[in-house]
Amino acid sequence: DLQAKLLADLSILSLAPLVLEIRYCRWLWKTHYHDLVVYRLLYRIVKPFSEGRIWLFSDRLDRANDNAEHLFRFVQTQKNSIRSYFCLSQTSSDVHRLSQIGKVIPFESFLYKLYFLLADKIITSSTNRFFVNAFGGKKKYMYDLYNFQTVFLQHG
Repeated sequence: DLQAKLLADLSILSLAPLVLEIRYCRWLWKTHYHDLVVYRLLYRIVKPFSEGRIWLFSDRLDRANDNAEHLFRFVQTQKNSIRSYFCLSQTSSDVHRLSQIGKVIPFESFLYKLYFLLADKIITSSTNRFFVNAFGGKKKYMYDLYNFQTVFLQHG
């Protein structure tokens, strides 16, 4: 009896975060933050099955060719479980060149925001706030999912 009661109590405890997430998503939906609900649910579904580490690299919104690109190039040559992506405006003249090296994700895209949440590291040579906050003014609704380490690549 005691063992069954403890197991029942544990199962309720393990459901508590899920219940809270569902309530929070319902509230977000009612307040018309439908996009955030989609990102939160996808994060909860994908994150437990995400294999390897995800690193996002960026120099500037519209241009590469700085320290992040050079580190991105190096990481591509290594045999490891890091899934690395260079983030850049899709209108940048550097997109084609970088896509020859590795995977490029356009800023402001659905995929960028999802990978931003799933990332282990955000690696940038720029101080632009967008690189460490893909959700702008909606950050306060998503901040609990920000579980990455920010790495700033200093110049010089």
